[in-house]
Amino acid sequence: QMCIRDSYVAAPVKEETVYFVMDRFGYSKTMDKATYQRNKENILKEYKFIVPCMNTDKICIFTDNGKMHSIKVADIPLVRFRDKGTPADNLSNYDSAQERMLYVAPLASVKENTLLFVTAASMCKLVSGAEFDVAKRTIVSTKLAEEDSLIFVGSADEMEQVVFQSEGGYFLRFQKQDISAMKKTSIGVRGMKLAEGDKLDHAYLLESRQEYTITYHDKPYVLNRIKLSKRDSKGIKPRI
Repeated sequence: QMCIRDSYVAAPVKEETVYFVMDRFGYSKTMDKATYQRNKENILKEYKFIVPCMNTDKICIFTDNGKMHSIKVADIPLVRFRDKGTPADNLSNYDSAQERMLYVAPLASVKENTLLFVTAASMCKLVSGAEFDVAKRTIVSTKLAEEDSLIFVGSADEMEQVVFQSEGGYFLRFQKQDISAMKKTSIGVRGMKLAEGDKLDHAYLLESRQEYTITYHDKPYVLNRIKLSKRDSKGIKPRI
């Protein structure tokens, strides 16, 4: 602290890059760049979310029940590599017993990008990340129909195509531009026609110039080779 005429003001925070990391149990911490670089190999193995950010920023956590929780980076413990960290439940309104994390990113990145939202009932939309630059610690990130839930949230600006995969084994590939840009309060448009009782299991964002391979029925399956169709089509069931 600095003393100015008998009154105290907090010294300005030196703005610098830190690394936010979270394991699969939700234990969260930040570490400085030197610590991250020294332990990078182990960090990549052990942590589910690894996010470079400014120490003056916020971390945004999007969950499957349509909420976005934010945590000030300054409130997250800056620790050594082997220190356990603090559960996200203790740092925010996130409830690990009631919701599941889908996407974690610094606010600076979120508000400069467009986010793709996809639900189990195959509703989808593109939303400007600037809509999530809010003061509240928790907001509704999207409108969900009754019994529906989010299966995917992700930055879509660099991608050109999407692939939806249903629990029943159907795949649909179509252009990202076929998805409407909407407000976060909207429910979205239908991405894939689903058979009765079926629902979406996964969504993938693709660049057309890069090959994306998943494991399907214990075999490699190249998503780019799926026939390019229109949004709101039934999709195909691969013979593998």
